[in-house]
Amino acid sequence: MKYYKFHQIESIVLPRQADSRAVWEILHNYTPGIEWDVTYVEDEHHIRIGQAAQTDVPDGKEYVIHIQEDGISIGGRDYRGTIRGLVTLLERVFCYGKHDYRAECADLDVTPRVAMRCLHLCFFPENSVEQMRRVIRAAGVAKYSHIILEFWGTLKLDAMKELSWPEANTKEDIRSLVKEANALGIEVIPFYQHLGHAAMSRLSYSAKHVVLDQNPEYDYLYYPKSRGWIWNYPLEEVRELLRCVRRELIDLCGEGEYFHLGCDEAGLELDPDEMASYLNEVVDELATEGRRAIIWGDMLLSHDYDFLKTADGHRSNYICNASVTFADAMLTRLDRRIIIADWQYDTHDPIWKTSQYLKERGFDVICAPWDDMINVPNAIATADQEELHGVMVTTWDRLFVKGSMVRVLFSGFCSYGDPEYAQLFPTVSERTTNIWRRVSPRGLPYKDCGWYPTQI
Repeated sequence: MKYYKFHQIESIVLPRQADSRAVWEILHNYTPGIEWDVTYVEDEHHIRIGQAAQTDVPDGKEYVIHIQEDGISIGGRDYRGTIRGLVTLLERVFCYGKHDYRAECADLDVTPRVAMRCLHLCFFPENSVEQMRRVIRAAGVAKYSHIILEFWGTLKLDAMKELSWPEANTKEDIRSLVKEANALGIEVIPFYQHLGHAAMSRLSYSAKHVVLDQNPEYDYLYYPKSRGWIWNYPLEEVRELLRCVRRELIDLCGEGEYFHLGCDEAGLELDPDEMASYLNEVVDELATEGRRAIIWGDMLLSHDYDFLKTADGHRSNYICNASVTFADAMLTRLDRRIIIADWQYDTHDPIWKTSQYLKERGFDVICAPWDDMINVPNAIATADQEELHGVMVTTWDRLFVKGSMVRVLFSGFCSYGDPEYAQLFPTVSERTTNIWRRVSPRGLPYKDCGWYPTQI
């Protein structure tokens, strides 16, 4: 077996964009005891270790890696591909003795299975910036291309102080996370609810409402019969408020192609003409920022569609929250620039019928699974086979409970097309915990080691 053996003092040439705390700590955590002599260059397409020559990337590949006995070269289609090549290399580095790190010689060229591989993260008041920093780093190792940050009253906004709890994070707190995500090749997608979930809390669990618990006089900002659940979007004051929030979040999250508007679980069937007209206006406004809108798909689907009924005429396990009349009206009127995130958590169909249907109606579609480990690979297979826009893995309030990080990384690697990881599941806890350790600062107290504070 031939290897590249890392030297005690090792040289590496990195793109200037990789000059980041995240990349630095991950590099050192995969090779503790090695002193890295880093040279940063403006070339964003190449990384070299040792005596390796520069590597170019064939058409259609995201990156190539050549591991030889005298050096390692990585070539990327762009910076994102280049940095994913680096984390792929680090995952192939193993320790054979004290400070004896080796990577088996190989030639790799990679094409992602699914182009858009998105992780949806909810930032709750109970989460810390450092927790989320580690999740973002782990997502980088798992080769997610996008992260959605949804703030549940946890970001202080200039638009209105009651949109966050007093203990919320500042924009500077979050900018550090965005910077690290970008350094790991991840685009951050801003998210803000534009219809239901306007309480910005796990309402049925906590009975909290970020705005009305602080100032009940703002009750008029919500649809009269929704009891604080749905924004009263026909009001110009509400539209301007949400417009200001979008501008702030776009500025915070930096360059990107998307903005997620939410719009799920409205609970009331509003006027579809009015609703579609409003969303289309938002689509136009986002287009001036160079962004496309993403919305959840449940309010565009009905259990009464014949193609979703079981053979005996019963309801399927697909998530549909609208009548046929409302769903058809919305699907007819909505701008086709909108991307539909089809969240389906209970179906075990190998190919999702709802995603196929939404594609047939002329929309770009993203399959959005959660934590059912039959559901997740089927979502990825659907996006792959149907050539959909991508996959969006959701986490909600279970990100830091037992086993969730295994599912998150499993989903990232499988949507990228890592066959080794897919074959090993469900016995992948070792790889997952190893990645978590590599992306974490050293010397953490017991409760902060791993992703769960206790073992019992």
